[in-house]
Amino acid sequence: LKKGDDGLTHLIWKERSAQADEDDLIVFQGDARLEHLPACASGFAFSLVFASGRKSFYWSQEPRKKGVGWEEVQKEKELIQKANDILNGTPAPAAASPA
Repeated sequence: LKKGDDGLTHLIWKERSAQADEDDLIVFQGDARLEHLPACASGFAFSLVFASGRKSFYWSQEPRKKGVGWEEVQKEKELIQKANDILNGTPAPAAASPA
């Protein structure tokens, strides 16, 4: 998710090995949310669900250490929560200031 030159929030998706964006979707605050798809056992899949009912499907491209499977997905769940906070206009918690 990022603010575009047009001032709108864009969800941009591309394969890490590709140069070009596969998707560049404009999303408005409160109009969409990301959902984990737990039925995917061979990876971490999620969907972008719009209020209109439209869905786009994506997969995690986070690297895994050799021999480590998809049992531990905390990083992906944190990324989904962070993205949903942005999509809903929920401000991120302020960082603690040094004393």
